[in-house]
Amino acid sequence: MQKGKNIGDTHSANVVLDGHGGYRLKEVLQGDGIDALLRYVRFESEQLAERFRYKLFERVLILRGLADLVI
Repeated sequence: MQKGKNIGDTHSANVVLDGHGGYRLKEVLQGDGIDALLRYVRFESEQLAERFRYKLFERVLILRGLADLVI
C-alpha cells in the first residue's frame, strides 16, 4: 500500500455559513462502515467475528480448567 493512502471513504459534511457568524449542516454523507473496510483488506467480517467468538470461548474453557474440551 502506498504511504498516506486512505482506505475507504470517510464521513463528510457540507457546511453552509449563515452570514451572521454561524453555520448549519446542509448534508451529512456517510462513509464506509467497518465491513467495507475489512473487505478492502480481504477480511470477511462475519468469518472474523466467528473466529473471534471461538477463540474467546476456547479461552474461557481453558480458564475454567476445561481445556480437554477444546477441539
